[in-house]
Amino acid sequence: MTKPRPRLLYVEDKDIFITLAKDALPDYDVVPADTLEKALSLLYSDEPFDGALIDINLNDEGEQEGYEVLEYIVEHCPQLPRIVVTSAENIPGGLIGNFVEKYGVEEILLKGNNTLPTLRKSVAKLLNAESRAAKALRAREVKSRRGLTSRQLEVLRLVAQDKSNKEIGAELFITPRAAETHVSHIAAKLGLTAENGKKVRVALTIYAKDNGLV
Repeated sequence: MTKPRPRLLYVEDKDIFITLAKDALPDYDVVPADTLEKALSLLYSDEPFDGALIDINLNDEGEQEGYEVLEYIVEHCPQLPRIVVTSAENIPGGLIGNFVEKYGVEEILLKGNNTLPTLRKSVAKLLNAESRAAKALRAREVKSRRGLTSRQLEVLRLVAQDKSNKEIGAELFITPRAAETHVSHIAAKLGLTAENGKKVRVALTIYAKDNGLV
C-alpha cells in the first residue's frame, strides 16, 4: 500500500509561487489557499495537515491577512509546524525574534533566488524536528474562552454591538469578507443557527451577553 504524502497547507495568492512550490516539493501534497477565507476553511476541516507554509500578504492591498492565519493556528492547532515564506517588507526587521516566538514559526524564508532549494531543506527539517521556541509554544495549553480565538472574541463582541461586517473589518483592519467568515465560524463553533426566525447575528449577540463576553 502506498504511503500517503505529507499534506502541506500553502497560504499564497500568487499562482507562480504555488507552482514553484509544488515543483520544488514533489514528495508532498501541497494544498494551496489563496485567500484568508479558504485558509481558515481548510484548517477548520476534518482533513489534517502535516505543516503549513504561509505568506503574510495575501493580496495587493497590503492587509497582511497571513497574520490572521498564524493567529488561528496558534489558537486552534498549535501543534501544526509552520514556516513563513514572504517578502522582506512584510516582516518587521527588528522584531523577527519576537515574531517567531509569538507565532511559533519554525523559520522565516524571504522570497528570492535561493528560496526553492532552501524551502526543500526547511520543509524536510520542519516535519522531522522543531525548534525550542516552537516546541515550547505548541506545548503550552491553548487558552481561549468558549474555544474561541482572541480574534473571534473580538469579532463576537463587535457583532454584539450591532456592527456590520464592513464596520468590523474597518475596526480590525480586515476585509468585510474576512469578518463574515469569522462570524460563520464562530456560529458553527458555538452550534448557533437561525432558530424561530432569529438571525444568526441575533443569536450570537444573545450568546455573548448571556455568557458575559460583552
